[in-house]
Amino acid sequence: MAGRQEVDEWKRSVLKAMRPAAWLQEPGHDRDVFVSTRWRAARSVSGFPFPHRSSPQQLVEVQRMAEAAGSFLAAKRRLSRAERDYLLGARLISPDFAWLEQNRTVLLDERREVSVMVNEEDHIRIQCIRPGLDIEGAVQAGEAVERRLAEGLDFVHHPRRGWLTASPANAGEGRRFSVLVHLIGLAHRGELRGVLAALGSEGLTARGLYGESSNAVGAFYQISLTGSGDPRLSGACQYLLHKEREARELADMTEARRRAEAGVRAVIGSPEISLADALRVLAWQRWMASEARGGPGAMEADSWTAVMEVSGALDAEEAARRRAGFLREKLESAIRATAADQA
Repeated sequence: MAGRQEVDEWKRSVLKAMRPAAWLQEPGHDRDVFVSTRWRAARSVSGFPFPHRSSPQQLVEVQRMAEAAGSFLAAKRRLSRAERDYLLGARLISPDFAWLEQNRTVLLDERREVSVMVNEEDHIRIQCIRPGLDIEGAVQAGEAVERRLAEGLDFVHHPRRGWLTASPANAGEGRRFSVLVHLIGLAHRGELRGVLAALGSEGLTARGLYGESSNAVGAFYQISLTGSGDPRLSGACQYLLHKEREARELADMTEARRRAEAGVRAVIGSPEISLADALRVLAWQRWMASEARGGPGAMEADSWTAVMEVSGALDAEEAARRRAGFLREKLESAIRATAADQA
């Protein structure tokens, strides 16, 4: 088992390496149900093949041009494991970003609200993440960075097909909107499948916490829509908010608390914990925090998912030990704080 000193040193190295993301510092609207809102744009630089067809020299040239155009942002190359793990946990980079390659760069604004991945699937991947439900705020901040980058980069635009991207599915407007939503009440009552089916019939896609290749764990879902600010997304968010709040109101809270307490006991008694199991434990803690005084608030629980070891350790067993040690300390601290409040 990793000792307390080792875990503390690891946490300090992560926090020192990266400033906290803005969406983990602000409460946002309807944060109990909506974790965050993301706007994303994919752009290709004129005169260069898509990254998967480019030579290393071409990727280096795109990298140079992107860093020059994005000089108003902080550029990070060759991320450390701690940096990569934090950025992935904070959803500022994708799991597929080739972070060890020399011709990859992440551009970050000062608030860690907007990030730009250079030479991911496309030459330029811009994304803005806002806390809670804030579609308009994410669009405004993301498009402001896009406009500034376009001053120094010539993005490929076809008169009929729109913005050209490596994946034909993203071509056209080259934008995707998504909300990260916590539907644990619906899952607890066995109503989640029907709600997700209703969203699918409206053209919305539900994915796991870490994007297209991830499974949904802990009832965390990314609900996304490709294209413009279609009213379908706003309508879907209001539908989800109503259904989830209704499910939580009608839920058997005795059983829910039992499961939350069982998760805490499992973490405290385990030397290792998988990422999936850690997310399940945090999902129950996140819900309980909105139902009663004490324990981590929704925003604090969300921050744990970012600082908690995701996949940056040298091996899976080490990651599982660090993850367990981190959560054990956090949950024991929350228990002591709750006991002090009730004394």
